[in-house]
Amino acid sequence: MNLQEIIHRLETIYQQTDYNGSYALVTADKILAKKNYGFAKFKEKQLFTEATQSCIGSVTKQFTGTACMILHEQGKLNLEMPVVAFFPDLLIPKAITVKHLLTMSSGLPDYPTELFLNSLKKIKEQRPELNEKLQEFYAEFATAEQISFNKLKTIITTKPMDFQVGTRVSYSNTNYYLLGLIIEKVSGLSFEKFVTQKILSPLSMVKTSFATQNSIARSYRNIDNELHEFPNTYQLLSADGCMVSTINDLSKWLQAVLKGEILSPESWDQVFNLYLKEYNCGWMKLGDWFYHGGQYLGFYCEIFLHRKAGLGKVMLYNREATSELDQYSMDERSNWRNLIRDWSFSQN
Repeated sequence: MNLQEIIHRLETIYQQTDYNGSYALVTADKILAKKNYGFAKFKEKQLFTEATQSCIGSVTKQFTGTACMILHEQGKLNLEMPVVAFFPDLLIPKAITVKHLLTMSSGLPDYPTELFLNSLKKIKEQRPELNEKLQEFYAEFATAEQISFNKLKTIITTKPMDFQVGTRVSYSNTNYYLLGLIIEKVSGLSFEKFVTQKILSPLSMVKTSFATQNSIARSYRNIDNELHEFPNTYQLLSADGCMVSTINDLSKWLQAVLKGEILSPESWDQVFNLYLKEYNCGWMKLGDWFYHGGQYLGFYCEIFLHRKAGLGKVMLYNREATSELDQYSMDERSNWRNLIRDWSFSQN
């Protein structure tokens, strides 16, 4: 298949699965494809475009991880430094290092999970007439608001460790919340200012920002054939998931990673040397692609990178498909990634 046929296959998958958002496919120096589908705001019929600002959720962690590596290159942040050196009153094992946070191997519990479960329990007690999907919809609001460091400390100190430090990898937003604070302590700047100065400005990512309420798009979930809009009254500001961006800006980010910009070649190799072959600096593996997804109140972002094939792909969308369509889409897009990877290898 030629490139246009492969791109047509992807766009057919999106049409068949009622995709609502934007995507881009890039090499280090070219945009191979870019397309927009549906609405940023359904009631207003405002189109979703390549410049639509939308929450990227946990893809924020790639910028947090890169910021830590910048400080490491500058000699300001030792990745083997115990986390308690930055937070003396935080009752966690002294063995947990910055590296354990970056690689999701600290064993610290995931604070949004605790917030969600507590909220879901209350909603089930207060609104027993709602079906399970609606109860979960409302419970998710509890994970969307910024929590204080004191509240985070309470969660950490009242919940047991998930596992012994460094023995395995398990996803926990708590790790990257703490990394954001460490970046501020080490750099003397806010997380927003440091990432803007060192990453966003050099890459001309001018539409990327650091508060979820900056999203122009609204987010939606289909429940029992009815479209429910998430409220835009919540504000997340922490380094585990606060950022808002566009397909244009995220394309620039992927191209910068493919070119090896921002960090040294040695640091990029370190980033993609996943701990226990599972996670590092906001990247994991899905097949032979490096990957990360983000989710925040119905907003979704997915980033894929194949270093050897020299390809990157990013998706931003603001409405969930049904579970059946979503599974079909994931399966078909996985097959499609094999096609585009093989095409790229055939060009060299």
